[in-house]
Amino acid sequence: MKKFFTVFTAVSIILFSLSFDLCSIAQTPPPPNNGNAPGTGNNPVGGGAPIGGGVFILSALAIVYGIRKKLRKKNVVILLVLAAPIVGFSQTNGGFKWMEGISSAVSNYPGSGITTDDVGNIYVTGTWSGNASFGNGVYLYNSGNNDGYLAKYSRDGKCFWAKKFNTNNFEANGFALSYYDGAIYLAGYIDGSTTFGSINLNIARDYAVFLAKADTAGDFAWAKSFEAGYDNLDITLTNDNAGDVIIAFSFMDTLFVDNLSYPSLGNTDIFVAKYSNSGIRIWSSSYGDDDSDYCMGATNDEDDNIYITGTYWGHTKIGGYTLTSGLATIETYFAKLNPTGGVVWAKRAGGTRELGSQSIDCDQNGSIYATGRYWGTATFGTHSFTANNPLSWYGDAFIVKADYDGNFIWAVSGGGDGHDEGKSIIADESGNVYVTGTMTDEATFGPFNMGFSGYNEDMFLVKLNENGAYIWANSSEYNSETTGTGMAKGLRGNLYCFGTYNYFVKFDTIDVLSQNQTHSFLVNYTTENIWLGNTSDWNNTANWSFGHIPTSENFVYVAEVNNPGISYYPEVKTGNNAVAEGVEISADAYLDVQIGASLTCEGPFINNGEFILRSNFGGNASFIDNGIIENNNTITISKYIEGDDWHLISSPVENAKASVFMNSWMQSYSEPNQEWTDIIDPDYNLIVGQGYDLYANQLAIIYEFTGTPNTGKMKLPIMAFGSTWNLLGNPYPSSVDWDLVPKPANMYEAIYYLDASSGNYVSYINGVGTGSRYVPPMHGFWVEAHHVDTLVFTNDYRVHTGANTNYKSKNKDEVILSVNGNGDTDKTYIYFNDEATDDFDRKFDARKLFSYNEDLPQLYTISNNTNFSVNALHSEKDVQLALKVGVPGNYCINLENCSDNQKIYIEDIFTGTITDLTKSGYCFNADITDPEKRFIVHFDAAGIIENNKQDIYIYNNTLYLNEVSGINDNRILQLFDLQGKLIKSEAISPDKSCVTIEQIQGWYLVRLINNEQIITRKIFIK
Repeated sequence: MKKFFTVFTAVSIILFSLSFDLCSIAQTPPPPNNGNAPGTGNNPVGGGAPIGGGVFILSALAIVYGIRKKLRKKNVVILLVLAAPIVGFSQTNGGFKWMEGISSAVSNYPGSGITTDDVGNIYVTGTWSGNASFGNGVYLYNSGNNDGYLAKYSRDGKCFWAKKFNTNNFEANGFALSYYDGAIYLAGYIDGSTTFGSINLNIARDYAVFLAKADTAGDFAWAKSFEAGYDNLDITLTNDNAGDVIIAFSFMDTLFVDNLSYPSLGNTDIFVAKYSNSGIRIWSSSYGDDDSDYCMGATNDEDDNIYITGTYWGHTKIGGYTLTSGLATIETYFAKLNPTGGVVWAKRAGGTRELGSQSIDCDQNGSIYATGRYWGTATFGTHSFTANNPLSWYGDAFIVKADYDGNFIWAVSGGGDGHDEGKSIIADESGNVYVTGTMTDEATFGPFNMGFSGYNEDMFLVKLNENGAYIWANSSEYNSETTGTGMAKGLRGNLYCFGTYNYFVKFDTIDVLSQNQTHSFLVNYTTENIWLGNTSDWNNTANWSFGHIPTSENFVYVAEVNNPGISYYPEVKTGNNAVAEGVEISADAYLDVQIGASLTCEGPFINNGEFILRSNFGGNASFIDNGIIENNNTITISKYIEGDDWHLISSPVENAKASVFMNSWMQSYSEPNQEWTDIIDPDYNLIVGQGYDLYANQLAIIYEFTGTPNTGKMKLPIMAFGSTWNLLGNPYPSSVDWDLVPKPANMYEAIYYLDASSGNYVSYINGVGTGSRYVPPMHGFWVEAHHVDTLVFTNDYRVHTGANTNYKSKNKDEVILSVNGNGDTDKTYIYFNDEATDDFDRKFDARKLFSYNEDLPQLYTISNNTNFSVNALHSEKDVQLALKVGVPGNYCINLENCSDNQKIYIEDIFTGTITDLTKSGYCFNADITDPEKRFIVHFDAAGIIENNKQDIYIYNNTLYLNEVSGINDNRILQLFDLQGKLIKSEAISPDKSCVTIEQIQGWYLVRLINNEQIITRKIFIK
């Protein structure tokens, strides 16, 4: 790879010098717009000065893009330690990769806290008695009844270290973990005074909650206590965007916090507090009523709002909200707190018996997810379901999604004849949901049926998409009591579950056997499909660790390849469409998407090396992301331009500058001023979503954008102060489906492109037109507005379709007419819609924009003094067809498309010739001085073969004009024979109603014309 870029750099320098010398003698290019193009009136715009110096020709670089939010980790699940991790693998979309355990000579109690750091290391906490082995030669020795531990593991399951916190004779239990920016936050409960490294907490009461901070080496920075008088606690931690830590738990009696006291209003109450990263209390609150209220989970969103969930008996009070249960004895609450602790809302969910949530999480869009268990029937808003055994004490698990206002979006159930319970839930960047928990019999989750080991409890692990559909389901095996109590999401599609088992447990092909009763386990489930680099082809199964091409359920890791000889890195070849759950490119690797190929990344895209989207005369590569983008190195998006033409372009990356187009002519357009401005400064910032006019003065140039690709919502302002025409651009490195984009009320819905190969403008609306439904990546386009508004693009409108084809449309039974002559062509469209009028319709019509190249023939229709490139009609009627030619010569008008059994006639007013276009085209001679309104399109022969109206008739060699509708002033009468020869032409005054005709017997055409209308009648002279 480095050798390639060394050669490339040398060649580029030579080409740069050559390009600069050639451009120094190049003439100023023609104006980008002329004639009646948008904003220019009748004044041609002069060519712009070239930007900066030389331009690289036909090069291939790489591009980096991405935005990464800081990882915020919360308490999660299960730990098990052996001498070395046991490795195994199965399943197509992922599987259990390794398992590690924590064992001790005496019973090992459930660990219940787990988190991961920025580089994928795993941290777990719990309690044990006796001497404990954490694997990899790491041991801890018990000094009291039960001691607490904090341990760190690599992403491959090897223990780095384990630290204990202990009392002399009582209990210490780690319960919850979170991670933020190099700091580990640890919470749990203790019975008696406890030592955290050199920090000692003196406890006056029997039980207390502790909160401590440690670094990634396990050294404690501070610790504090909350004396609660209750040891059966559910504690959760989460961190906000500033690194402050939020702790939530339940307490009874009176809770003492710093110098404050919170008396319980009933049996147990809820407590939530925020502390700074230095351990200073920022705020704290308690909630509850005169019965039992429990806090089971807490999380926060991107705006630092906090969401809590738990259970209550009968009724509870959270802030100013009182929740009262219905039929159920125990119900679940959900509440939202703002960053300063104020309660925004509180909602309830109930059922017929009991409903209890156990865990909550929030995605990057502010949606919240929860899991737990229920007995009988559960109801979340309008969503209800009933357990498999509704009258027994065997409940089922639930999973629910709500928006940031607490409105339930969906809810699903899972389970069987035994008791099933969701314990921990995680939502990823794409809104996928992972849930772990326990089941005591065979269980069904959506379409997945899971067997049961036959002894007490098994652990399950399931994944759902953002719409609540189950994607996959897994469970532990063997006659064991296996409980999953926590979960953390690591890097590159890795999940880590932490829990307990008795005697033995198996996940897929990985099994362990303990020497005594309860132990903890840490198991890794991965969807990571690793690049092996045997060849360069993404679609070669031999290149992937799973033995198959990545799917949307696989996280792709492109690691450095150390094969002997040549190292191959993945290339998505032309014509292939690659997908992945997520992508990470390592520092010394690259990923190349070639022309006509695409990559869809459903989750995070992390680039530490090089990512390349190529382009040449065959088309563009296309990239769609549906998660976060993190760019730590180089991303290059190429754009191929054929030279000596004007092109409308836009930038696909953030913070691009005009220097991308060095030594090319570039202009921006101002709608209010109706003028073009030359862009000369290389440091000119290209505005995302704005279009620019570019003149490339080489035969073929590949421009390269480097930076973070645009993603997410883009608001493009539309103005209507001057010309009403706005030059915009596709901001994404993929196509945009114009039919999916909502059109603002103050904008006409047609879209207009500049066809650089011809210099002609093409349009598209409502499925009709020469222009494309799909706005290609990096392409500019025109829209027209009648008032100020905003056009909004979102990721939902992106598609790979059309990235390589700029202007093709063949949709309905439209009438397509083309003119050919002088080696050039143009088209106009007519179609039918019941809502169309004779005027210009915002939703159905497209105007005719005339090319800056005056030599091109321009074909269009006219109605009510408006020129149409796409003309929607309510019904079949005669249509004025106009033609402008810039070069005298022979031209032909052809019918390219019409519906079956439709008859289309063209009438040449100059010659009187009427041609059935369904049988043949019509060829004629045209000059630049000819009037444009030369033709009429007829949709049947009724108006041109018989004179049924009798408004023009002949009697005794006298032609009578009998109140011809609409033609009273400035009239010209023309008489043609059927061969198109003009026999008579005469101006007719408004008061004249007859004309003498002296011709031999036969059929003739009579045409009456004024400035507004043309009427043709066929008469017979005896």
